[in-house]
Amino acid sequence: MIKTRDRLLADVKKFVSKYCDVAVYTAEEWQKKESTMHFGEVVFVAEGELYYALNGQHGREIKTAIKKIAEKHGCYIEQGFGWSWHFCAIETLI
Repeated sequence: MIKTRDRLLADVKKFVSKYCDVAVYTAEEWQKKESTMHFGEVVFVAEGELYYALNGQHGREIKTAIKKIAEKHGCYIEQGFGWSWHFCAIETLI
């Protein structure tokens, strides 16, 4: 469990707010929405501009920025589908 999940959630929401067609969920909200996927403390889903940037060749800057947010909160980012990214606690890797 990420100890600063509320701050992580706020940072992720702030970062993705500049893009349209993006939603951010806590683990509990995501579980209610996608009951078969139980992965990540914070999840964001994207369509449009952010989706294309993260899945295309020009997403390096954005991926670096998202990775920094994850590291700041002691977690890593994992892509679920082409449209979903999960922030997971590093301690779950051990």
